[in-house]
Amino acid sequence: MNFNNPHWFWWLIPVVLLVLILAVIAGKRKKAQLKMLLGAAADDPDAVRLSKGIRKFRLFLLLLTVFFLLAAASRPYWTSRMIPFSQQGRDIMVLFDVSKSMLASDIAPTRLDHARFMLRELVKSDPLDRFGLVAFAGTAYTVCPLTSDPVAFEQYIDELNPDLVPVGGTNLEQALKAATRAFKAAGGSNRAIVLFTDGDELEGDSKRILAELKQRNTPLFIVGLGDPQAGAPVPDGKGGFQRDEAGKLITTKLAEKKLIQAAEATGGIYIRSTVTDTGLKTLEQRIQKLDLAARESTVRTIPVEKFPLALICAAFFLFCYLVISERPRAKKMFVFLMLALFLCGAADNPVKKESTPQVAVTEKLPENIDALYNLARKRQTEGREDAVKLYENVLKKAEKRPDLQARSYFNLATGVHSGGQEAIAGAVSQVQAQQLDPALEKLKEAEKRLAEAEELYTRSVALPPAQNFKEQIAGNLQLLESDRRKIQELKKKIEDLKKQQKQARQDAKNARDENQQQNQQNQQNQQNQQNQQNQQNQQNQQNQQNQQNQQNQAIDKAQQSARELQKKAEELKQNKMSEQAKKAQEELEKARQAGDEKKKQQHLSEAVKALGEEDKKDQPQKDDKQQKQDSRSQESPQKLPAQPQAGKEEKDKADEKSAEQLLKMLNDEEKQRREDLMKMRQMRRTPVRKDW
Repeated sequence: MNFNNPHWFWWLIPVVLLVLILAVIAGKRKKAQLKMLLGAAADDPDAVRLSKGIRKFRLFLLLLTVFFLLAAASRPYWTSRMIPFSQQGRDIMVLFDVSKSMLASDIAPTRLDHARFMLRELVKSDPLDRFGLVAFAGTAYTVCPLTSDPVAFEQYIDELNPDLVPVGGTNLEQALKAATRAFKAAGGSNRAIVLFTDGDELEGDSKRILAELKQRNTPLFIVGLGDPQAGAPVPDGKGGFQRDEAGKLITTKLAEKKLIQAAEATGGIYIRSTVTDTGLKTLEQRIQKLDLAARESTVRTIPVEKFPLALICAAFFLFCYLVISERPRAKKMFVFLMLALFLCGAADNPVKKESTPQVAVTEKLPENIDALYNLARKRQTEGREDAVKLYENVLKKAEKRPDLQARSYFNLATGVHSGGQEAIAGAVSQVQAQQLDPALEKLKEAEKRLAEAEELYTRSVALPPAQNFKEQIAGNLQLLESDRRKIQELKKKIEDLKKQQKQARQDAKNARDENQQQNQQNQQNQQNQQNQQNQQNQQNQQNQQNQQNQQNQAIDKAQQSARELQKKAEELKQNKMSEQAKKAQEELEKARQAGDEKKKQQHLSEAVKALGEEDKKDQPQKDDKQQKQDSRSQESPQKLPAQPQAGKEEKDKADEKSAEQLLKMLNDEEKQRREDLMKMRQMRRTPVRKDW
């Protein structure tokens, strides 16, 4: 569910608090008045026949009334429909600078956010005008063609950021070329270009294009953003600021002189926008002076508002609040009232007699093909599903009317396209509801609908009469491609999130299993230390240090995977998965700091559990060689053969030789175990994908 005016919900908390305070004050005043009239009998239930439970219930009804009134004021809607739209207006092409210098914060919060705010307000102030959007930095491309749909245009405003254009810089020439292409190289006194930029390090030769704009009577309205004197540092996107090769801080300043010259060259105006003086009124007044021009009828998306339902609920709860009395008999009156309303509703819908079955009457369609087309279009604007069948009838009968065929294909395409957009909105809602698999199904449905819409658009543009509204078809096709990009981006985010969840779970399991294996090996080494010399003890200490480093590396890898999972989950607003990743990170950190191996193993198991249940199929299977090594490690150390009685020197030599043999045997066994362990890690290691 969406709301056209969601800011009304901010009044919910103060209004509810006000109602509760007034209810408490009224209750105290009633109690004081009863005590004044009845004295000590005010607390006697036989003397005062009022129900406290019903009083609280009436207060609850009043709060529900307030809630639904605010909900109605917020103008809720959950569906939208496309209607034909014909009017007079102006064509405004917006050139928006998305270079990294726009992230400077000399205009709070940033230049980019300030410019997006101004653009939203400009669209709201001129609802009858058509707006197009070109994003540019080192290069430029059309984000949204000229459209009279403000709802769709605001969605593109929200997506403006430096990631849209991969090439850095501020190339004004490329932006102006994109604007002239969007205007189809035609002149007119109803067209203008609005430029939002800081003008930092302007690139390209724009003099020729400025002269061409002046010749076509297309003024350039420039909104300058930034400080022309002090400047501001450019963020690097990592919490710091960008620096040059010498390590000096890079600052960006507003290039006012160049921007003023560009505006004067086309007969436009230059406005320097600040927090205290945005210059929005001056820009609106200058746009209002442009001429109005009639445009062809097009299709516009409007939300289907459901605020009457909220008003009906508010009226019902208010009626119940006024009718119910605080006396105990009010319960019976309320039940009687509800029963009466139910009977009245049943009387309005009498049961049909079985003896007189009604036969469905088929609708008589008009014989005239033009009337049939108008009827189909009317049904489409009303949102009725039978419009598709009517358009099919028009296509069957319009063999000699290619104009109606083109229009029918176009209208069918807009209907299917609208269904695809609704499927995308449904997928977004599923993602917000923490349901990723249903969201993927919705995205598949949206892709299918967009493919059908593209085929219908293609059939329409293939007919010669479609040249009259070819611009509308081109605009809708560009919008269709944008919707496809949204589908691919959302699908990629969902799939990456699921892969990252699986990777984080596997890394946590690897850290736990490796810690368990190292614990077993340490126990074996402790048993062998009783028969080893000082040299072997030092070797074991070095081995333990290496094992500890390997454990820490495994835990680090698991923590990194959990952090990536949390980041992607927060990006898609998957609160539950984000909490699981956060808990896993905490358990892994506790495992790192734990001195007791038993506690460390317990924390690692909790981390695996937090990331999901362990599947048996995910557990690595030991090969025969590893099983033999494990069984050998569980056996007691081999006993050396008894030495015969000899002198003290011979006995010392024999002991030294036996110790060397034992040390060599243990080193060989340790080496073999390390090789087997590295093979297992290579089997579990995920392949690295190239990103260049």
